[in-house]
Amino acid sequence: MAETDASEIGSSGLIILVGTALSMLSGFIFKISLANYLPGNVFGSIMLATSLFGILSIPTVLGLNEGVVKYVSATNDTDEKGTYIFISVILVGLASVMIVFIFLLFLKPIRTLLFDNKISNVFFILFLFCIPFHSLTKIIKGGLHGIMDTKRYTGFSQVFQPLSRLILGVGAALVIGSGQSVIGGILLAYIFTVIFGIILLYKSGISFAYTRDVDIKSMVTFSLPLAISSSVYILLTRIDRVLIGYFMSPYSVGVYEVGMTIAMLLGLFHSAFSFLLFPKISELDSQDMNSKIPQMYGQTTKWILTCTTPAFLILLMRPNFLILLFGTDYSVSTIRPMLAIISVGFFVDAIVGPNGQALLGFGKSKKVLYYNSTAVIANIVLNIVLIPSHGLLGAATASLVGYLIMNIIKSVDLYYYHNISVVNYSGLKMMVGGMTFTSIVIHITNVYSLVIEFVFLSTIGIFSIAISFLVLFFSGDLTEDDKKLLRKVIPK
Repeated sequence: MAETDASEIGSSGLIILVGTALSMLSGFIFKISLANYLPGNVFGSIMLATSLFGILSIPTVLGLNEGVVKYVSATNDTDEKGTYIFISVILVGLASVMIVFIFLLFLKPIRTLLFDNKISNVFFILFLFCIPFHSLTKIIKGGLHGIMDTKRYTGFSQVFQPLSRLILGVGAALVIGSGQSVIGGILLAYIFTVIFGIILLYKSGISFAYTRDVDIKSMVTFSLPLAISSSVYILLTRIDRVLIGYFMSPYSVGVYEVGMTIAMLLGLFHSAFSFLLFPKISELDSQDMNSKIPQMYGQTTKWILTCTTPAFLILLMRPNFLILLFGTDYSVSTIRPMLAIISVGFFVDAIVGPNGQALLGFGKSKKVLYYNSTAVIANIVLNIVLIPSHGLLGAATASLVGYLIMNIIKSVDLYYYHNISVVNYSGLKMMVGGMTFTSIVIHITNVYSLVIEFVFLSTIGIFSIAISFLVLFFSGDLTEDDKKLLRKVIPK
């Protein structure tokens, strides 16, 4: 039986789910290891550096990582696909080299501004050299996303990239034990990742070539607003660390990073099931088949919400075992309130679904820019106001408000202009069923040792998802796409 667009998203989502879980686990172990083996101020400086990778890639990637997805997925010609990716690599490489050169010219004042003289020149130079390779990984990722090669995309971005960083970064921390050795390990990981990504593109049938038939100007015109849009989204998710470092200390950045790292686990299912949504909507929109999109979006959102609900309740009610993994330098009493606030923001993402990906699929890059800009301005203002008076709780609150503003505006746009309701009522039924089961079981059981607690809460999450689908079955709302997804998950 041929797969529908929604069931294809579900199928690819399962592959991405496994890859994303491995990626998150790798990132989790990476941060836990550094938090336990390095002094708090060194760990905080490395987390600040990794946050700055995203911010400094704004003027280097130029939005082409998203532009590549749209234009590669919209053509069936292999040479055209290769040309879009090749030109993007050239443009991003040149922009990255220029940024690194400018920063090297003003090394001392920039190092003082960003790191308050807490790091060496070698650390800062290695950090700068990471930027071009970090930017190129984004383009390669966009290319694999655009050709909808789920397996190779997963192998590249969710397995090889995080594992190489884990092995080389943590290996450097264990063997040498300095911050600059860890940054050096991260640089090597980026270099190997870029080489591996180019190999994967060739194996996917994409070769770097140039054909005059492609509309490069159109791709750049579409992408440039996304450079600003991506920048404000990156600022929304990263500026809090920079401002915490400015108003407080690198150690405080490390404490906040612990809470944010745990809360980001809630994005696992969102990333998995929304992977194909952007290119699928772009494909259907180009074929004038927009009537299929609302059902596809609703189905995707339902799966995201159902799977995220038990994890959200666990982070609200019993997160201590995760916090304790990061060592004695990070207090449960400090991190738990902050974690609860941030988790609400990520859960809102699950309720409304991948609205930003949907808008990009419709080609609304400028609207995404305006909406992200509104959210990030509110976020920065609130961070500046709240961090000096309320510390890390103020930063968490500013992030929550930013997520709420961004999601509300995008959701209203989808409903008003594209007739897509972001609130999926079948999904809400499933959420209530899973939430009721999870909250009762967590409330009536005791806290166990670390390993038993992990196994126990993971089991609760699996049963919660199963009960959610049973609720759907007994209410008569189980769709054919749900059944196809369940057949892939449950062995025959």
